[in-house]
Amino acid sequence: MEQQLQQALDATSRTSSHTSPEDPVASNVADTRPQNDNSSESLDFMECTSSSESPSECVQESERLKLPPLQEIVPVVDEFFSNYNTIMPLFDQPTFMRMLSNWYVPSSPQSTAVWAAVNIAMALGYRCALKQPGNLDALVDDQKVQHHMRNVQSVVSELVTREEDLLGLQVLLGMVVLFLGTREPKPASVLIGTAVRLAHRMHLHDKESLQSFSPDIARQRTRLFWMTYTLDKDISLKSTTPSFQMDIDIDLPLPEHNPDDGAGIMCATNGSKFNYFRARVELSHISGKVYDQLYSTRSRKISPQDRQMRVMRLENMLENWRLSLPPEFQMDSALRCLDPLPVVHMSLLYHTHFMAVTMTHGVYSDNADWVKKVSLYSRSLMQDLDAAPSPCGKQNPPLPQGWAKCVELSRSCMRLFADSPKTDCSIWSNSCAHLSGLIIILANMFVWPDHQLVAADNELANQALQLFEQMLSVHKQETLHRMHAVVKELHRRAMEAVEEANALRREKQAAATVTEVRDTDLPFGTQVEEDVDFLQGMEATDIEGALTSNLTPGSMFSATWNLSNLEGLQADVGEAGMPTGLRYY
Repeated sequence: MEQQLQQALDATSRTSSHTSPEDPVASNVADTRPQNDNSSESLDFMECTSSSESPSECVQESERLKLPPLQEIVPVVDEFFSNYNTIMPLFDQPTFMRMLSNWYVPSSPQSTAVWAAVNIAMALGYRCALKQPGNLDALVDDQKVQHHMRNVQSVVSELVTREEDLLGLQVLLGMVVLFLGTREPKPASVLIGTAVRLAHRMHLHDKESLQSFSPDIARQRTRLFWMTYTLDKDISLKSTTPSFQMDIDIDLPLPEHNPDDGAGIMCATNGSKFNYFRARVELSHISGKVYDQLYSTRSRKISPQDRQMRVMRLENMLENWRLSLPPEFQMDSALRCLDPLPVVHMSLLYHTHFMAVTMTHGVYSDNADWVKKVSLYSRSLMQDLDAAPSPCGKQNPPLPQGWAKCVELSRSCMRLFADSPKTDCSIWSNSCAHLSGLIIILANMFVWPDHQLVAADNELANQALQLFEQMLSVHKQETLHRMHAVVKELHRRAMEAVEEANALRREKQAAATVTEVRDTDLPFGTQVEEDVDFLQGMEATDIEGALTSNLTPGSMFSATWNLSNLEGLQADVGEAGMPTGLRYY
């Protein structure tokens, strides 16, 4: 392969017709149409199309299909294969590199599909490069990435029906991944539908279709289907819209546990291996079940008792999935046991798991205790965040143990995100789950402002709010700005509750000191034993009561709350986290 690339490099150095301008990214962006003004070019184009089923299969040399010099492309493509494709096998590397080197051979036919595939690989190569710690330039779209995405968008209509090979589907999936890593991911939910239908037309979901292909091609087709499936199910749950692929129509084995080419395998620093790609597929399968059983139109008609049974089954599936991961790849071990790049991928995996857990437990249910407590003393500061009804509001509210699990997962995911390396796409890809975790942390502080981790939670909340404000500086979407106002208000209320709790604690401590001084006749140690009994009572009953009773934060601590100070928080603030964050889709 290296010899092939070297030969291609030598050929490009001798052939001026294939040399791009000095700045390939900035040049030729506006001119995206082939030039067919003179008659000779028209004749050549007609001869080309007469021997090809698609005009895009043989395109005359034009400004539209310019690529940078090969020596500039290879390092970026290497980044793509090293940082992304080894974990999520979009392309077969030997096939792609052979295709790339052939592009630069003089007089070789040049296909629009190949050109688009190279643009996808370069865009993902730029996107997946690790950033220096603290570098949040990823919030601003990279102009080089935008250039390559525009290139692909200019020809995507020619690829949506391309069934003779896998390039059309690979380009579509690459665009889905790219859009999911931007501040405007809505196109991903449309493109994934097109990708699934193209996969269906190619019969990628049917095991019998593999008999017509060599083992290598069959394996590549299977992997591409599972990548399509993963993106489809993830987008479906996040956007609470139906997926395009039904499980009943799949007749394929899951990705191999230990593929001989190492595709999808991730290694820890101690040598332990983990099949990330297979784990993504398994988690997406559960995510699909969460939507089907709790959020689909038909599921909304089931009784609360049946819904709770489904919640318990889904919770067990998610927990068993988490426990199946090797110890080195668990969330509390990832930063210690993994190199920076695997940590980035594991962060995305755990944020996806976190979203599935929170949606399973109905954290944003209209009947959730924290939503009712916030709404009880609230008057509308702004118009409704969304006029459309949210399916999240119809879920069963979380039980105390479910709420506790969501709070703990919120802390863990937020810590992992704060401490992990970043790529251009990781911030936006994880932003929805990160924002959901922020709201859960703040709601927990509001409902139970006296718990032991308040200080640590407040630090996590402040970090998340800073990131939120940085996102707002580059994102002009009105819904996001309105949600920011709601979250800021929730943060203010949570801190007020914490201050009230601290003041009450100080008063009790002062009163206890006075009592101890006066009660000098009590046996030694009696006061300490009473304090311990009081704390034990708090753990056994008050925590559960704070999550299930109808007490308000004020009555919980016998403090006086000024209702006028509580005005302004959105009544349906529960919708702010998951649904609004996901209205990008």
